[in-house]
Amino acid sequence: MNINARIMNLDGTYCEKILQCKRIAVLGFTSRNRELLKKHKDELGLDNAEKIDFLPRVYWIDPTRLTTSEEIFVIGNSTSGEVEYFALFDNDEIYVTVGSDHTDRELEKVSIHKSKQICNKIISNKFWKYSDIYDHFDELVLESYIFTESGVRLYQRGRVGDILMFDELKKIIKKEYEECEEVCFFSGTVPVIEGKLEFAKKWKVALIDPILKRKIEHMYRVHIIPEKNL
Repeated sequence: MNINARIMNLDGTYCEKILQCKRIAVLGFTSRNRELLKKHKDELGLDNAEKIDFLPRVYWIDPTRLTTSEEIFVIGNSTSGEVEYFALFDNDEIYVTVGSDHTDRELEKVSIHKSKQICNKIISNKFWKYSDIYDHFDELVLESYIFTESGVRLYQRGRVGDILMFDELKKIIKKEYEECEEVCFFSGTVPVIEGKLEFAKKWKVALIDPILKRKIEHMYRVHIIPEKNL
């Protein structure tokens, strides 16, 4: 999977670069804070929650599921986004952007892994160099917004520092795949502000750098394909 990326420099200019994703991991249950982890667990409403230890998980997905599009197509009305940061390794540099781990919530009750696979994963085509932000990486802010008939509403907000440290996420991946530098990954998300999942046809996700006073945003629409069981 190739991405026609725009790399933002510290002076605000961009350079064009083709980035490649050979393997993609979607990480789950990666909160640093046990209370935030419990909040996320509760909002998922999984039928078998009592049987899950909620330790960090690696869900491998088809790389062709990755998209920078502003629209996706899903089956049924029970899908929703999750704001996360997305990391990509390219030779000696790491690039970071914002993404949405859009997930089928009905299928998630049966199989978390299958629910991750069935929806496209959305990222922005704008990236920052990790080397420009590593010294204040925990201060970055993740936000998602939903657009409904009543207007736009902030749906999620949290710090990157609420998620396990970057190097810890790499170690988790490396336990399953030794060449972890070949793996692009979604970081795991932050809890929903109001504590319950919601479904909307338009989403916006953002990664905000309060130190360098800049942000990456991506908006996308969700087109629903009617579900047919026969």
